[in-house]
Amino acid sequence: MSFPLLKLPFIPLELILLNANLVELTHFSMISKRCYRLVNTLRIPYLICLDLHVTKESTQIKFKAKKVCVGGWHFLSYTAGDHEEDDTLIDRTIGNCEMKTFILEDCIYSLTRDDVKESVRAGSEYLMDLFKVKVYRGYLFADGVPMTRQPYFYPFKKIDIIYISGKKAMENEDFKKALNDTAARLELVVSIPVNLDFRFEQFRIEAKYLSFYQFSFWMKSKMILNFDLKYLRLHECMLTPKDCQLFVIRWLHSDNTTFETTLLAPL
Repeated sequence: MSFPLLKLPFIPLELILLNANLVELTHFSMISKRCYRLVNTLRIPYLICLDLHVTKESTQIKFKAKKVCVGGWHFLSYTAGDHEEDDTLIDRTIGNCEMKTFILEDCIYSLTRDDVKESVRAGSEYLMDLFKVKVYRGYLFADGVPMTRQPYFYPFKKIDIIYISGKKAMENEDFKKALNDTAARLELVVSIPVNLDFRFEQFRIEAKYLSFYQFSFWMKSKMILNFDLKYLRLHECMLTPKDCQLFVIRWLHSDNTTFETTLLAPL
């Protein structure tokens, strides 16, 4: 038995929608322009921002509420093979990208035959406009992520906080792209093994907080002297006492009044 939800007066309709979770609201907004406008006018105080997670399995946009993530939207590639399964999916067009969509528990899954990155672009723009929030953090869990997903945080040129982690070293050029394609505005945190022949003299950073929790041996003193940071943490680095002395002397004679902390753990 169907229920004429959209025929309700606005106040009870709003109360019903506010009791839905964010995944349900997102899916509801896709039904029609009116449904989109209804969701777009809601005030959802517990939703703080969106996080972008890139893993081997999918690229996912997660809803971040205060201290936890509450559901998300997965984007995956799609091959038309199982017609019976195809019939269970809902066709959606988001930002000119055709997707086949379904909901499972607290997540939306969208499958596309086109480039997954374009679906991520369309989905992220849709969510940012719908809920009036931005993508604040980017997480790259690099193990097994195919290089076809580069740039990993597409379409964003900048994200406030970026985390790069993994148990295996990335290919050198791949790691350079991960560090360089999307800039961290506030903080960059890296915890991943690095090949012993890795070099990246052109590495630059906009963020004020920089942490390498392992294998930072490739970070040379000349590079660090050119950074404008508040916080620097390097584990398994190869800086000598003389390098550290030069760093402190240069900082003392510079105009940098914001630098606060350096933590260095030698190799």
